[in-house]
Amino acid sequence: MGRMRILETYHPLALLCYFAAVVLTGMFVWHPLILLEALLGGLLLLSILERGGAFFSDLGFYAALFLLVAATNPLFSHNGVTPLFFLNGNPVTKEALLYGAAIGCMVVGVLLWCRCGGMVFTSDKLMYLFGRVLPRLSLVFAMVLRFVPLFRQKRRQVMQAQKGMGLYSAESRADRLRSVFRVYSALIGWALEHAMETAGSMKARGYGLPGRTNFHLYFWTRRDVTLLALTGVLLLPTLFGAASGALRYDFYPATDPLWERSLVAYEAAFLLLALLPFFLEGKESLKWKYYESRI
Repeated sequence: MGRMRILETYHPLALLCYFAAVVLTGMFVWHPLILLEALLGGLLLLSILERGGAFFSDLGFYAALFLLVAATNPLFSHNGVTPLFFLNGNPVTKEALLYGAAIGCMVVGVLLWCRCGGMVFTSDKLMYLFGRVLPRLSLVFAMVLRFVPLFRQKRRQVMQAQKGMGLYSAESRADRLRSVFRVYSALIGWALEHAMETAGSMKARGYGLPGRTNFHLYFWTRRDVTLLALTGVLLLPTLFGAASGALRYDFYPATDPLWERSLVAYEAAFLLLALLPFFLEGKESLKWKYYESRI
């Protein structure tokens, strides 16, 4: 039995504030070092949250996505004053290449943090956060999160049952396609039935009605207040740097200097913010391994 992720034990509102702070900063503060720090934090956190070889398979996808985004921009944008080479008579500039790399960092970094958030935020946490404000939308979103692993499990069961019946033993592609069609037609029927049962069950329990009380197991602790306070303290320098224009970075017509001593405080604060959950999970992982070695 594996250990529980330490982030899962925090209050949902504290986690929401933290993830929103990092994701929104990584989306709207366009300094290359800030984007790299957000990317590094998401990558390290995913490496400790993802178990087995799933991390390396995901890493290959994100690396391919980064290269695709980074290489696409110089093909369509030829701005910049430093041409590296010419392709079909059009210059591929250093500025366009760096701008594409920045877009790739932003896209992959946000996807990494959303992936980590999806592993930490369960359907119960989402229902707790948005059940009263947006009851229908939160119910649909929670059902989707719960439905994805159920869909995979059901697909595996249907495929195994059909293999046991000998339906996948045919060599022709047409027979295999018919078998796949039978699997997904059964899954669609099961999905619709499951959605109707869930909707009927929630309606019978009075979900979304005014005055309905909610039971939850989430209570504020000193750790949650500490996480929220650290998020605010480490985010403030970055927000000040962005608002004052200190973290403004121009790629065109020529790139600004990447490193400036006056920006160290802003960048160091956001780096600590981006690495905070990795440190928390790493500390808990080391404690778990230590206790396991003592058994």
